[in-house]
Amino acid sequence: MLKYWITIPLIVIAVLAGCGSKDGREARTIAEVVGQPLSPEELSNSIQDEQRVREEYIAECMRLDGFDYTPWLVQASMPPSPESFGLSDLEFAEKFGFGISTVLAIEPAYVPNPNDEIYANLDPKAQELYDLALYGPAGSEEYAVTEISGSTRGADNCQQYAYDQFMPDELPSAEVMQTYHELLHDINEQTLADPRVAAANNESIRCLREAGFDLDDEESVLGLFVRNTMELYDVEDANLETMQGSTSPDTILAIQAFERSLAITEFDCFENTNAITNTVRVAIEEQVVQDNYTVFAEAASGLRRRSDE
Repeated sequence: MLKYWITIPLIVIAVLAGCGSKDGREARTIAEVVGQPLSPEELSNSIQDEQRVREEYIAECMRLDGFDYTPWLVQASMPPSPESFGLSDLEFAEKFGFGISTVLAIEPAYVPNPNDEIYANLDPKAQELYDLALYGPAGSEEYAVTEISGSTRGADNCQQYAYDQFMPDELPSAEVMQTYHELLHDINEQTLADPRVAAANNESIRCLREAGFDLDDEESVLGLFVRNTMELYDVEDANLETMQGSTSPDTILAIQAFERSLAITEFDCFENTNAITNTVRVAIEEQVVQDNYTVFAEAASGLRRRSDE
C-alpha cells in the first residue's frame, strides 16, 4: 500500500454553501447562483465531514471486497484567520497583524493510518489484491499514480467509489468550466480597471506612504512586508514556525511589531477602498451573470455535491 501515490482533488463545493436561488433567473450575483463562500472554520468542518463520510464509503467497499479497512480521519491544517479566533478583521490586525510572524498555523495532532498495520499483516499476494481493491491499477511501473477524479468516474476501486458518492450525476463540460473561470477573471479585471476603484486604490496607497510605509508601484502590502523583513532584518521567511530556533527573539519581536503596525495601517487606509471595490464588483457581477447565466448555472451543477442538493 505504501508504494502507491494517489491524486484525489478536493471537492470544489467544499468552499461553498447553499444551492443558490430557487429560481435561478432571479439570482444576480455569482454567490446567488453558485453558493456562498464558507468561513475558514466552516470550511474546516466541511472538509472533516466530507472526509469522514468518504472514509466510511471506502470501508464499506473494502469489506465487500473481503478486506478490513478502518476509516482514517486526519484533521485539516488551517491558517490563522479572524474567524478562527473569534475576532473582527481590525481586532485580528491589532493582535496578530496578518498572522504570519505572530501566530503558528493551527496544526492538528498526527494521526497514524490504522490501515498500515492491517496491510503489513497481509502476505505479498494479499497486499497486491488489497492495493488493487483500494486504488485500482497503478499508473505505470515508473510512476505508480492512480488518479481519482470526475474524469475517472466509475473506475473499479474503492477510492473512486467513495469519491463518486459526492459527485453530481452529471458534470459540466470542460468548455463550460473554462468559460466559467475566464468570466471570473474578466470580472476581476473589470473591477480593478474601474475608475472609482483605481482612484480609491491610489488614495489608499498614498495613505500608506504618508504613514511611513514605502510601498512600491504595483507592490502588494504583503509584498511590502516580505521585502522589508528581508531588507531590514535579513530574514527571508518571516513565518513564525520558520523563524523559531533560527532568528533571535529580539528580531522576531521587531518583525511582529512591524507586521501589526502595517496590518492596522492597511485596514485603516483600505477600508473605504474595499467598500467601493465590493460595490463595483457586485454591479459588474450582476451584469456578467445576466449575460452568461447558462454558463454559471451549468458550472454550479458541477460545484455541488449530491449532499448539497
